[in-house]
Amino acid sequence: MYGPLVLVGKLGTDGLTPANIRAEPTRPRTVPEYKSEPVAAPAFSVRSADPSTWLRRAGEAMEFRTVDQARDVALVPFHTLFDERYAVYWRVTRVG
Repeated sequence: MYGPLVLVGKLGTDGLTPANIRAEPTRPRTVPEYKSEPVAAPAFSVRSADPSTWLRRAGEAMEFRTVDQARDVALVPFHTLFDERYAVYWRVTRVG
């Protein structure tokens, strides 16, 4: 989170098509069934619990990017991301 905003990691659109980007409509209180397989979110290895050591501001005012990770990820406010895979929760391992 950044203040009151939930940040999500952008995981891209690989394999998403108009045929599988959204689940079919479902009845209330029913889990939708998506046609594509889920994508694993990358895990982060950090040397400090302080996010400022492994996150940096990116181009836009509310965009951040991980640094020195096996797969760096852009983090943006949840409400700004559409039609793309994303992750809210991450496995973070402290190393060193």
